[in-house]
Amino acid sequence: MFDYKIVEEKLNTALYLVEEILPKEYIDMVRSDIEQGGEWVLALETLCDCLADQNLPISQQIYEILEEIASLLNLENRHRLEMLKPLVSRQ
Repeated sequence: MFDYKIVEEKLNTALYLVEEILPKEYIDMVRSDIEQGGEWVLALETLCDCLADQNLPISQQIYEILEEIASLLNLENRHRLEMLKPLVSRQ
């Protein structure tokens, strides 16, 4: 059974973790996707695109949360996650 609350919680956790590196306007775009009708797939795609477009290093923790969200949403196309792999820092 799909539990949207878990997806929203993980999306909000991911946003919290990237707040210091991602410009506020991008955070606001993703939040808008979440809050306006539960566009969780769009929110995940937007967040991945913003991180990739800005070429920002992300932690393994952030990447794993994004992978969990994709799994919860049963996404078959993981292209956006693949784009982020080179950005994962090895700290």
